Amino acid sequence: MEVYGTICSINKGGTFNLNYKLIATDVDGTLLNSNSVLTQATIQGMKDVVDKGVLFTISTGRPAAGVAKFADILDKDMPFIIFNGAVVVMSKSGHVLYRCGLDMHLVKKIIDFGKALNTTMVIWSESNLYAFELNERVLKYKSISGVDPILIKDIDELKDETIIKILWNDETEKISEFQVDMQKKMGKEVNCHTSRPYYLEFVSLGASKAIALQKIEEKFGIKPDETIAIGDGYNDISMLQYAGLGVAMGNAPSEIKEIADITAPTNDNDGVLYIIKKYILNDGVV
Repeated sequence: MEVYGTICSINKGGTFNLNYKLIATDVDGTLLNSNSVLTQATIQGMKDVVDKGVLFTISTGRPAAGVAKFADILDKDMPFIIFNGAVVVMSKSGHVLYRCGLDMHLVKKIIDFGKALNTTMVIWSESNLYAFELNERVLKYKSISGVDPILIKDIDELKDETIIKILWNDETEKISEFQVDMQKKMGKEVNCHTSRPYYLEFVSLGASKAIALQKIEEKFGIKPDETIAIGDGYNDISMLQYAGLGVAMGNAPSEIKEIADITAPTNDNDGVLYIIKKYILNDGVV
């Protein structure tokens, strides 16, 4: 593994491709620092990448509203991966390249399990956020997502909607327990993973950041070995394993670092900018 530029071994074997055409980066814990700030240095690096003709893809569990500021920064129509790979949308035009919703019978099962566990749940359709109550956790999630939740009493109210994602929000210890339990109960029916230690997210089996990357590559004629993926969480594993160069942030859990090709500096030390400079701009950082 390469850490901070010191060459050791590469998990996937072979040599690095320095002619990368696509870079996909997670947001929270990766592109943003611990204070949820995108530094001016990283902003400039993002713009330099786009000016070089490379696709800069945001890859996140956030909805479209949660990535709008990145579209404004780049000011070009880039493919963005949202809802943890359930949707790929062009950042400026809003054109959807890929969409994969949950079957309603699976939605009902997830909701029933969540109610039995008395956990807080929110539900995303294409652009709407729904909740069964407006408690403190939902209100905090509202401030993060930038979308006002619509209150519902029963999931059948959404029978005509395309449900993209269901999120459980609870104490970190409980979420860890819930994830193990739900993997056993529904792991063969849905993708279930944490995006933050207190969020457990459910999306379709046809939704992952790796699948979303593949859809982008097919659209733009890019090969997997021409792609860099950067992340810090368990929901990033699929794209880190899929991309030609999978990068774990220095602040990522050890399990994430083990499956990645290299480890970058932390999100508080401009880790994404480091990768941009070294592998795309070829600035010779060490």
